[in-house]
Amino acid sequence: VHNVAQTEPPMKSQLTRTPGIVYLSGKDLLIHDDRWYAEVEVATQGSEHLLNKTRKELEPAARQGLVTIAFDTTQGDRLVGCIVLWELAPDHAGRMWYELGTFLVVPDHRFKARGPKAMPIADELTVRLLDEHADRMIMCTTTNPGAGHTFIRDGMRAVSFHALPAAIHRETCICPIAKTGTVNNLFCRIKNGPCHAFVSHNTWERMGCPPVIHLA
Repeated sequence: VHNVAQTEPPMKSQLTRTPGIVYLSGKDLLIHDDRWYAEVEVATQGSEHLLNKTRKELEPAARQGLVTIAFDTTQGDRLVGCIVLWELAPDHAGRMWYELGTFLVVPDHRFKARGPKAMPIADELTVRLLDEHADRMIMCTTTNPGAGHTFIRDGMRAVSFHALPAAIHRETCICPIAKTGTVNNLFCRIKNGPCHAFVSHNTWERMGCPPVIHLA
């Protein structure tokens, strides 16, 4: 068992981007070819770690600037990565929380960084989103060890589900009984391993710096 260092992410100005990959969000994404909606739908269908998402769900998030898409310009602007902030619920203090999700990189582009100092696509998607939305309360959950290590490498903190505000804990635990083993998801059998909760560094500080879980 080894501990993964949980450090703050670099700012965008420090990133060395992968040549040929462009990242669009906000107005730039809205005026881009909208075939990416269908590509995200296809990518999330049947995934073990992702919830299916449709254009009806994605479009409002895109209009709020909460979606970032990675396109490969060397392959006709093919979608090769995606990350989304989904509005979750307010906490007891009235602060709206957002859940990082629909986080994917297509198989043939995973771990790919053209150039010795370029960041892999998954890392740059994460860092860009956390940097652009540093003022928001951001959390996420995953059963995917690779995604979990990406989150930690890029500055997020793994914390116990029970460290989350009660309303956020309830809203984020929506998996079916076949996965959780219980009708009451507060007692989910996979919580805190193999399913882990993560919060952004800024969110973690606003929470009062709760104990960090070190992943194997």
